[in-house]
Amino acid sequence: MDKYYKSEKFKSKLKGYEDFLESGSLGSLDTDDLCEIAQYFYELKESDKSLQAINVALELYPGSVGPLAFRARYALFVNNDPAKADEFAEAIDDKTDPDYVLLKAEIMIFGNRSDDADRYLEDVYSQTADYDEHDDMPLDVALLFADYEEWDLSAKWLKRSDEVEENDYKYVNAEILISKEQYDAGEKIINELLDNDPYSSDYWDVIIKAKFLSGNFENCITACDYAIAINPDDSAAIFNKGNSMYNLGNYSGAAKQFANYIKLVPKKDIGYLMLGVTQIAQNRFQEAEQSLLKALKANLHDVAYSWQNRADTYYHLSYIEDVLGHYDLAHQYLDKLEDVYKIYLIDDCEQLSKSLADLDCAHGLLYLEQEDIGNAIDWFGQAIIDSNESNDIYIKIAASAFECGYVRYSYNILHGLVTESKKEIDPLGFEYLAKCCKILGLKEEERWALEKAKKSVENK
Repeated sequence: MDKYYKSEKFKSKLKGYEDFLESGSLGSLDTDDLCEIAQYFYELKESDKSLQAINVALELYPGSVGPLAFRARYALFVNNDPAKADEFAEAIDDKTDPDYVLLKAEIMIFGNRSDDADRYLEDVYSQTADYDEHDDMPLDVALLFADYEEWDLSAKWLKRSDEVEENDYKYVNAEILISKEQYDAGEKIINELLDNDPYSSDYWDVIIKAKFLSGNFENCITACDYAIAINPDDSAAIFNKGNSMYNLGNYSGAAKQFANYIKLVPKKDIGYLMLGVTQIAQNRFQEAEQSLLKALKANLHDVAYSWQNRADTYYHLSYIEDVLGHYDLAHQYLDKLEDVYKIYLIDDCEQLSKSLADLDCAHGLLYLEQEDIGNAIDWFGQAIIDSNESNDIYIKIAASAFECGYVRYSYNILHGLVTESKKEIDPLGFEYLAKCCKILGLKEEERWALEKAKKSVENK
């Protein structure tokens, strides 16, 4: 929790509010004070007290931007209700207030309308006459887009800001650098900020992100431990500690961290999704199935859902049903995954074709496992069509056939590919060809395939 809440200044305000609840005399408390108190109770997860404080503010100061902005964001983040949030925003009297402008933009971003938000903000910016507001707006907007990981838009607005010595400027600049994989540069900026504020959870979370994205998982865990020591409820640190443990193969530790994350953020799908993936790695398939179904439920009820998370959930559910021998269900989840791809990849024809071809292969593999060769070949044929006869899809089909014991079929595909294709062939194709040749006793061709695989790796 913010150290400000432990200050004598805030304690005095809280005491004044408690006295008001007993006596009805508000004393010197104003709307900002009541918003601070509401936020304090919100962070304590005492929602009723939080809303009580903000409703007092609304009764005393109707139309005030602070209390209405609080209620709007509560509607967004707690109730996933952007329409209700917009109602609260429109009840604000001063439509020129910068907080109103940022709130309206945030509601758009939350509803996956970042480009609309950018256009709206550009329009407001061009019409802002007040010098201070015009000067402050770029950094505020950059911070807003950074909160939603809209890095290109954040960088665009940050370039307009001249507040280069402000901590917020340095903070968002570091975030943008890290998003561009300039990890050392981003960490350097944050470490300078930490020198002056070593207990900032926000700064530690950026360090954690940089270390995780750069694959420095051991140091990421160490940074997570620092952040959790400062704030035991730092959900981002807990999640990234679990993710780092997963990447290091510590599945038991990872599962504990994801379970802790779920306790703190029970409405987010990603905690259940990662717990399910970790349970799969532990061969706890039935538990994983339940975790993933919870992930799917959370995703479907989240207005700001991630379609990629939904796609990952369907994929892993299909895998689990395959392992459990529930082939019809496995096919059904692949069909649901196909529906997701067709909606969200409609404007990326190349990626859509690749994704559909991969799904065709997955269907074919399921039929191979059921020893239904006819249907498997039909799906593999469709995969070749959907991929525009991609070499990679031939290799994937051959690999699936090999792993299911259809060595001669796999060999025929790969032998034809390496002798007829004029396109570059992935080393994996030669490696599987060598495996087939070894089993089929084709020693000379096996040696040739291994040599080609070696040269392909060197040329990559």
